[in-house]
Parts: sequence; C-alpha cells; structure tokens
Amino acid sequence: MAKRNMVLAAVFLLFSTLGAVQAAAEGQCAKLLTTVCNDCHNTDRVCNAMGGTPERMKGLIDWMISNGAELESEEKVLLVNCLSEPYEEAKKVCGK
Repeated sequence: MAKRNMVLAAVFLLFSTLGAVQAAAEGQCAKLLTTVCNDCHNTDRVCNAMGGTPERMKGLIDWMISNGAELESEEKVLLVNCLSEPYEEAKKVCGK
C-alpha cells in the first residue's frame, strides 16, 4: 500500500511539473513572437502563418534565420511547435 501511494505521489508530481513547463513554454513562445519575430515582421504576418504543418513552420523559420533572425536551437523548436499547434498564449498575441 505504501509503495502504491509513493507511485501515485510521483505521478502527481510529474503531471503538476509538466503543467508548469507547458505554461513556461507558452509564455516564452509569446515573448518570441512579440520580440524576435516582430523585429522584421508585424504580428499579423506571423499570425497568418500560424497553424501550418511543422515542416512548413520549420522551413519558414530556417529561411528567416538565413536572413538574419537570431534564434537559439531551443527557441527554433519552440516556435515550430507553438506555431504549428498554436499555443494559447500565441493565440492571444494574435487575437485568436
């Protein structure tokens, strides 16, 4: 019984941590959209691309990096994910 309770507690802790990680990722995505992306584009242009396939988003972001956008590899992955499967915070930036 004690072992089961420890497993349940560990599972609960894992899921509560994942929620915090997701919230942080969403906030970071919104920040990138309003800073890095807006260095060259207005928000409308970025928001119009939202919802494309991950491959399309990766291609667009790679092209932007080749044209001077400054993103770390982790930020690139985050943007691909948050734009292809739009995060709630990204939708808020876009007024969706």
